[in-house]
Amino acid sequence: FRAGAFYKQMDGLVYFSKSEGFFYQQDADFDTKGANDGIPNLYTGEGTAYGAELLYDKTGRDLSWHLAYTWSITDRHFEKINQGVSFPPRYDRRHMLNARAEWKGLTAAFTFQSGHYESVSAAQLRYGQHVYDQYMRYYGFNNVRVPAHIRLDLGYRLSFRSGQSHPVSHNLTFGIYNVFNRHNPSMLTFDADAGTWKYISFFPIMPSISY
Repeated sequence: FRAGAFYKQMDGLVYFSKSEGFFYQQDADFDTKGANDGIPNLYTGEGTAYGAELLYDKTGRDLSWHLAYTWSITDRHFEKINQGVSFPPRYDRRHMLNARAEWKGLTAAFTFQSGHYESVSAAQLRYGQHVYDQYMRYYGFNNVRVPAHIRLDLGYRLSFRSGQSHPVSHNLTFGIYNVFNRHNPSMLTFDADAGTWKYISFFPIMPSISY
């Protein structure tokens, strides 16, 4: 069993207001001015992070299991971003729980993670029937936490040997990924045609077999 706590202050953190400019902009001073609008691309700021961690491992002849839990909070502060108000980074996950158990070849793994943050606007800029922009500047950065990530995976490993004079070892594994078939959000996108925000998720329930 292990338990610990941490606290960290950070400075010199970097935020790219237009991350695509990092790849295509050729100007040596791309960090101080935008390509067209004169808005700086690069900001530096500070942040804090603190939390606690718990870990328990049990190894037995037939049953072994592992349990890990982390509670944490982190934030970012940039004087010229978000009107100087601190905001959480995208992957500020308050709770993270991972559990795994194995019994005579049968395995089960469960994970729970608080959802990540996304920036969602409060208003739209329209011209006729077209939506031109989504304003986030005055509504806050990373202001919406998506639903939690919850997943259960099951598996069974069968091991055997064949042959007398030249024994061969065999390992056959059956698995089911995401038993709950939960559509865990990976990202958030705006559907301009429907005029609404939509979650995008990957990997529904998925059986597998390997030899």
